[in-house]
Amino acid sequence: MKKGYLVLVSVFLALFFTSCNNYHIDEYGCFVSLEEAKQEAAKKNLPVLAIITQEEGEAGGGSMFFLKNILSTSSFRKSAKNKFVLYRMDCSQKTFQKSAIVEEGSAKEKEQSLFYSDAISQGFELIASLAVEYTPFFAFLLPQGYIVNEIEYDEEKMDVQKFGAILDYYYEEAKMSAHLVDLIENAQTDSEKFTSIESLYETTPVKFHSSLINLARLAVKLDPENKTGKIGKYVYDIADSDASELCVLKQDYEGAIKIYLDAADNSWLSNDEKIQCYYMAAYIIERYLSIDDPRIIEYMNKALELNPQDELRAYLENGIEYFQNTVKSVTE
Repeated sequence: MKKGYLVLVSVFLALFFTSCNNYHIDEYGCFVSLEEAKQEAAKKNLPVLAIITQEEGEAGGGSMFFLKNILSTSSFRKSAKNKFVLYRMDCSQKTFQKSAIVEEGSAKEKEQSLFYSDAISQGFELIASLAVEYTPFFAFLLPQGYIVNEIEYDEEKMDVQKFGAILDYYYEEAKMSAHLVDLIENAQTDSEKFTSIESLYETTPVKFHSSLINLARLAVKLDPENKTGKIGKYVYDIADSDASELCVLKQDYEGAIKIYLDAADNSWLSNDEKIQCYYMAAYIIERYLSIDDPRIIEYMNKALELNPQDELRAYLENGIEYFQNTVKSVTE
């Protein structure tokens, strides 16, 4: 059994489902819609076990092994029933066409197509947030959409008992995160709320901080003058989120660059965060605008002036040399 590596440009959502209690559930007992899964999780006060599979093209049948030998077993479903809500996005191509609207189709068929289209959008947004590179992939989410963790596992010699033990370990982290969210939502003072946000940030892997962006905005509102001295990381995360949205959704690259540069001027940010702002500004120019734009060198030099760590320093120095030669060759 091997993990299959996910190629986002070619994956599509393949889902077989039936309706149950007004929800759409697939043949493995998993919710088809992430929003519906979160709604059910909120009702039951449980986390969501997000499952990303790829039924087609995996050497060794990793996803199919999990689906047939673990997820569909009565023992797994019994153990999962009162602990978490199952959500699955399958990235196979075989039923992607279900999202295509057939003009001559019935109203019900068109409604189903729209449902699939929305489910696809939700699924790919989650894949991006999770930075999924292989399948099967598992992660715990909270009903609010906060990502708790990526569930790491050894795919060899897997069975229901072993997988259950792995889930139990990560489930405890989900319970702790849920407790912190409760503290945030029920805090009696701004100080208590801020402290609980800090705790959740600290226990959430940095790569999943983007899922906490609404809490980052709340933290800034709770301490607008940075009296705690801890607001810098929230300001950076907000800038990173807003700039990414401008790039991806609006193709406003200059607007995104300005967001990063404004953040880099904020004295609350650490040097490392400022370096990242300048680097991202240069990256956007190189990636989306022009490789011979002199601002690339300017912003990389600004990052270099902030004394980055040795590995990043060497990377920036090599990059500056490369882009200097590029600009020189263009102007000659």
